Amino acid sequence: MKKIVKIGGVILTVGVIGVLCVGVFVPRYQALAELEKQRNQLRDAKMLMETDIAEFKDMQVMFETDPTFVVLTARKENYMHPREIVFIFPKD
Repeated sequence: MKKIVKIGGVILTVGVIGVLCVGVFVPRYQALAELEKQRNQLRDAKMLMETDIAEFKDMQVMFETDPTFVVLTARKENYMHPREIVFIFPKD
């Protein structure tokens, strides 16, 4: 009879420890997975921003060194020289 009680106590202890482990580690693992996902998203966003910054720096150099680039960029933005008439036709 004492062996049954001891075995029952061991099983109960193992069960309680198992439930505690599941109750503690599963939420922690889920939180870790969510943080890893967020880190990867932020890393991707950072890479996109770094690419944009590099493009902007290249454009800045072009603005400072190439007058033709400045004129073409202004034309794309519908800017014009003083006393100049520009006709813009709608795209049908």
